[in-house]
Amino acid sequence: MTARTFPLEAKLIVAFVAGALGLVVALGFATREGRAFLDVGRQSTQLRDLDFAVTSVYLALRTAESGQRGYLVSGSDTYLVPYRLAIADVGKRIAEAKALAAGDPPTAKALAELDAPIGALLSSLAGNVELRRQQGFEAAQQMALSDRGIAAMRTIRVAWEAMHADLSRRAEAARAQLQSHYEGTIRLLALGVLLGAILLVILYAAIARELRERRHLVERIRREADHDDLTQLPNRRFFTQWLGYALAQARREGRTLGLLSIDIDGFKAVNDSAGHEAGDALLTKIALRFAGLKRDSDVLARIGGDEFVLGAVGAEDGRDLARLAERLLDSLADRSLSSVPIGASIGIAFFPDDASDPPGLLASADAAMYAAKRAGKNRVMFSAVAGIPETAS
Repeated sequence: MTARTFPLEAKLIVAFVAGALGLVVALGFATREGRAFLDVGRQSTQLRDLDFAVTSVYLALRTAESGQRGYLVSGSDTYLVPYRLAIADVGKRIAEAKALAAGDPPTAKALAELDAPIGALLSSLAGNVELRRQQGFEAAQQMALSDRGIAAMRTIRVAWEAMHADLSRRAEAARAQLQSHYEGTIRLLALGVLLGAILLVILYAAIARELRERRHLVERIRREADHDDLTQLPNRRFFTQWLGYALAQARREGRTLGLLSIDIDGFKAVNDSAGHEAGDALLTKIALRFAGLKRDSDVLARIGGDEFVLGAVGAEDGRDLARLAERLLDSLADRSLSSVPIGASIGIAFFPDDASDPPGLLASADAAMYAAKRAGKNRVMFSAVAGIPETAS
């Protein structure tokens, strides 16, 4: 059962959809964590501001009490300055604290319960100051030693300590949550980035693989179009194109080009006696032997059933090509190659002496090859136009 393949467009769509879904989920969770982070951050700020406001009320009352005490002891108006400033500031501080505590029921309730003690304390402080001014130290001292102001301040201090401890505890818990949501947001964003990077890598790999497969396919198609499946030699199509290029270059450079047309003698007998598989195996062996004997600059091709051609760029005279042709014939004389005796008829033609274009040069070499067959096969003959004598094997 063959594996089902999907086109590149389908892979891209799947990758993009999967990536979009993954990123949406990751960003969704990151957004939720981010909102929680902001909410907790606002809550932490509100608790800190409320704690500061409550503490400011307590400190203003302590300042007023301290100024009052200094005035009672010394009778100096210098102590009345902080006292009066604190008294003037207490009302503002209490209003700010209650406004901030509007969204915090426990603190709002505690502040409301302090109205009476604060009122009693302020009344006591004011009475003490007035009494000191009118009746002197002794009378004020007796008033100060009474439990009225002391009890009120004690109640205020205890209430402030309770509120401060509660607000500090909740602010610390909020800071812990803030850190947790911050880390969660960072982790989810990092996950989203990682997921995006992974998807990009997968997408890149898919595209690269698809392009690589297509490139290999193009190369295979081009090679199949230009090469013989059996021998892996260039085929007629490739050789004809190469010959056109080679002749054009030789014409520009004023050089010669030799062409060998090779037809295997006795090949039909191999097919008839041993079968086509044996014939195919023989052609493969012949191609390997011929390829091992040619020069690196020569081009060897299989252009038909048992027909080969060899193009030799820069061949100056027929003797070099004749020696190459003789080596090709000798390679076929090896009895290990085939149980049926084989040989080859080889015709040689030259550019520009025999022809000036690819069809003409191929026709001249073929004519010389057929002349070799008529002369008894397994031999080499040059094109009659060139006027070079034949070389018999």
